[in-house]
Amino acid sequence: MMDQDLSDLVALLREEERPADDAFVSDVEWLIELDLAFERRRRATLRRWAVDLGSAGAVGCVAYVLANNGPAELITPPMMFSAPLVAATAVPILWLLARSSTAPT
Repeated sequence: MMDQDLSDLVALLREEERPADDAFVSDVEWLIELDLAFERRRRATLRRWAVDLGSAGAVGCVAYVLANNGPAELITPPMMFSAPLVAATAVPILWLLARSSTAPT
């Protein structure tokens, strides 16, 4: 069995070089360019989401600090402990929703 495999390999190596199929080559080049374009688009999307998430986090931190340092007279006692947390979670979610609805497609 091994001799047959080796003889097939030798026969393949001795064949004359065939001319390239231009249609196949152009299809492969198009697929490579398409793959590169998808990779660039994926990186741009991840970069945009990272910037949006960082911005939302910063806005959430500012909302937390403002709600935490606000006047305590305006906040009822049971709500006093959750107001900064609500502000710190709601504001970034609203920020991301607003950014994603206006993002170019």
